[in-house]
Amino acid sequence: MRIVNFELLNNSRHRIKGSTAVTIGGFDGLHKGHKKLIHAVTGCSGLIPVAVTFKQSPASVIRKDSFKGNILTFQQKAGKLELMGIDTIVLIDFSPEFSTLTGERFLSILMDALDIKKIVVGFNFRLGYGQGMDARELKNYVAEYGIVTEIILPVLYKNEAISSSRIRSSIRRGDFVSVAKMLGYGYIVEIPENIALCGDAGKVEIKKKSIPQLLPDSGLFGVIINDDKERYRSVVELDEQRIIITGKKNTRVKKVLFLKQNKIRRFF
Repeated sequence: MRIVNFELLNNSRHRIKGSTAVTIGGFDGLHKGHKKLIHAVTGCSGLIPVAVTFKQSPASVIRKDSFKGNILTFQQKAGKLELMGIDTIVLIDFSPEFSTLTGERFLSILMDALDIKKIVVGFNFRLGYGQGMDARELKNYVAEYGIVTEIILPVLYKNEAISSSRIRSSIRRGDFVSVAKMLGYGYIVEIPENIALCGDAGKVEIKKKSIPQLLPDSGLFGVIINDDKERYRSVVELDEQRIIITGKKNTRVKKVLFLKQNKIRRFF
């Protein structure tokens, strides 16, 4: 899979050759709704499937102080997109400068660099400065260039549209049953290598701000730990500032899978 930086698309060496089907979105979590968008481009015979997405959430730039973390790391997102059949990622490094682009200017850059035959977006899609272009306006704009647009309807869970923001709320509440239902897979938090060595006590305490992914606000949770030797069931405890991981002695915790169950009750 190729990854092409959006800001390099004006350079002819980085332009994508061949006709493409393109989907545009944040894709944080790559939930069941996102998967419909991806399948709509990977299923286009004869077209190269391209996903245009962000390296980091725009909220992490615009609302830096209040941003609590992504659902997926970029490495997780890229890996899932590749497994789903995406050939090329056009990667946007979101910045205050990028946020000033209008929807029309953004699409102009994209269409100059890619031979786009089809664009797929979600029903609630917004694009450009001040989120000034919606899905219908995009469809009308690109139609003048002979590009077909498909607008994907929402996927529902408990009679409401699945969305990344809804999943974030469920993660913060510790409702990993709903998280797994909306994502279509279990929630895995990757632990940075430089902080996750369990010592003789078999526990590691990490500041939440050191973890790039979203965590529950507080609670005690059943998990499966992946370390540098094996996988096993364990628990993690969270408060407002910390995550405390109970691992095996002298191993490096790499991944924490939150189990699809309610919070563990502490008995005294």
